[in-house]
Amino acid sequence: MNLKFAARNFFGRYPVVFFPLYGIRRKNSVQSVRQNTQLVIEGFPRLANTWTMLAFEYVQPTPVKIAHHLHVPAQVIKAIKLQIPSLVLIRKPRDAVASLLVRSPEISALLALRAYVSFYKKLIHYRVGYVVGTFEDVTRRLDKVIAAVNTRFRTEFVPPILTNRDVKIVFEQIDEANRRADLGLETHMARPSSVRDAAKHFALSRIEAPKHHYILEDAEVVYREFVSTCCAQT
Repeated sequence: MNLKFAARNFFGRYPVVFFPLYGIRRKNSVQSVRQNTQLVIEGFPRLANTWTMLAFEYVQPTPVKIAHHLHVPAQVIKAIKLQIPSLVLIRKPRDAVASLLVRSPEISALLALRAYVSFYKKLIHYRVGYVVGTFEDVTRRLDKVIAAVNTRFRTEFVPPILTNRDVKIVFEQIDEANRRADLGLETHMARPSSVRDAAKHFALSRIEAPKHHYILEDAEVVYREFVSTCCAQT
C-alpha cells in the first residue's frame, strides 16, 4: 500500500503523466475533469471532500458536472488549463494526516506527511487559478466559500445555506455513498464518528513521533503559506 500510495502521489503532480496512467480506470475516469466539467472540488484525502460535494449538489436547482475525489494536484492543474472553476480544500496537517491514517493505517506517517507537503507545495504555484476552502469554512460556512467561487469565476452556483434537516439529509447521503463503496467500517466513514475520534488519538501519536518533527514542521509552514496567500480570495 505504501508503494501504491507513493506512486499515485508522485505521478499525481503531473497531468500529462497521471491521466494516461490512472484515467483509464473507470472510477478515475468518471471523476476526472473534462471539457464539459463545470466545477472541480479537490483536496488531500479526508478533508470533507465528500461533505462539500454533496452539500453543494444538494442545493443546486439543476445537476452540476463536478470533477472530484482524485486527491491529486493534476486534477486542479488540468482544470486551470481548461479554465474551469476550481475549489481546493485544505485542513491543518495534523488533523488531515491523522484522519488519513485512521482510514488507512497501513500507510506510514512519514509518507502521509510528505504527500501532504507535496500536494500543496505543487498547487501554490497555481494560486491564481482556484479558490481555497479551509476545512473549517466548508464545514461551517460553505455558503460563503461558494459565494467566493461565484465572485472569482463569475459563476451562478447556489450557495448552500442548510437547515438542520438539510444537514441530516446530506449525512444520510454520505452514509449511502459509503455503503455503495463498501466502506462498512466506522474508521472508513467520510463523516464524524466517535470510533474514528478514538482512533485519531493513536494516529496523532504516530504523526508526532520525534523522528517526524522536521516534516511536520514543513507541513505546518506549507499550510500557513497556502492559507495566507490564497484564502484572501474567500
